[in-house]
Amino acid sequence: MVSQAIPLAQPPESQARELGVRMEMLAWSFWGLAVLLGCYALWIGSREIPEASRENWSPQALEAFYADLKFTREAGLVVVLFCTLLLFVWMIRLA
Repeated sequence: MVSQAIPLAQPPESQARELGVRMEMLAWSFWGLAVLLGCYALWIGSREIPEASRENWSPQALEAFYADLKFTREAGLVVVLFCTLLLFVWMIRLA
């Protein structure tokens, strides 16, 4: 009969520290995703309709399209600025 080693339970403070590290990694992952999505929204919001295609659009459609682009650009800017604020708060907390 082969005896198997029974894993010892970790002390509570070690478990709490490990959980804290995992939660911090998850938070940084979400932060990075938010920055990427915000930058993508800024990039999409700065797009222009090519001159050749502009002639085929009605003035109302062009106006609506540019309004959507403006909203996307502003939403991306808000997300990027909020992520920058979170980064500054984190840096101040470490100091």
